[in-house]
Amino acid sequence: MDRTNLEESYPIPRKKNDIVTKAAFMEWFTDLLRFLYPNADEIFDLGRGATAMEKELLEIMPDRERIGGTLLADMLMKVYLQDGTEQWLLIHVELEGQSKDNFAKRLWRYYVRLTDRYPVPIIPVAIFTGGPKQKRPTEYHFAMLGSEVIFRFRSYHVFEHTEKELLANPNPMALVILACQAEAQEAKLGAWRLNEIKKRIVEELVKRDITDTGQIMRFIRFLNNLIYLKDKELNLNFVKTVERLTKGAITMNIMETLDAVVREEGKIEGKIEGKTEEVRNLIQKLGLSDEQAADVAEVSVDFVQKVRADLDRRKK
Repeated sequence: MDRTNLEESYPIPRKKNDIVTKAAFMEWFTDLLRFLYPNADEIFDLGRGATAMEKELLEIMPDRERIGGTLLADMLMKVYLQDGTEQWLLIHVELEGQSKDNFAKRLWRYYVRLTDRYPVPIIPVAIFTGGPKQKRPTEYHFAMLGSEVIFRFRSYHVFEHTEKELLANPNPMALVILACQAEAQEAKLGAWRLNEIKKRIVEELVKRDITDTGQIMRFIRFLNNLIYLKDKELNLNFVKTVERLTKGAITMNIMETLDAVVREEGKIEGKIEGKTEEVRNLIQKLGLSDEQAADVAEVSVDFVQKVRADLDRRKK
């Protein structure tokens, strides 16, 4: 491909690294559990997989604590223990360079709301992906007039392990963590060094003998979205390296096709978000009926009813 067309093939993605990181953690969630808990296979029945409980998390989250109606990097995942017991893990990924002072209190509030609403054990975990100096609270403590609350939770910071340790770890999640390290130091490392790290990560990924080409492509997409370089020469160098390391299994044309699909999915997602907000306004501000709102917004009555049901849940 002509180098002048590289930017068109790889448009600069929106800087939503929180969503990009969350998607990677969900994609390789069982690997994340094995990374956080070395004896995960003895604790969890990972053969049953994990289920995202996004709806349940949204229900306990006030509007003011959401951004754009979403929870960004928060995850609530249902897994099973080896004895068959259902277990929910509240995974909060803190992406800011410096964690807010009220972070631990906020996690405690989510924990209380979830345990109050759902009769299952909730295990909170905090993952910090900011720079090496990022605050990393592990508990919320409140004491006054003889009353005291001590809330401790599992936490992990991406800089707990060195680059050498992560590269030596056969778990694919170690490479996700390494990518997060690089992204957190983007300004310090510079484009050339970042590109070298990206290539090294792909090289190590291929060495792990992952036979699912689709999974490798998804990993490379995550890597390219998390650490996108504007330099055309470096981007071309990265793509050529991917082609070489995968022995032609992943080519420029394949990556272009994936980009086109993702861009189209993004357009559809944006349209749905826009229609949802439009319907909310028609219901709340104008008091239209389901049929009237559907007619004005040009959506189905069923779509309007779902938006109305969501509004009713938020009022409770």
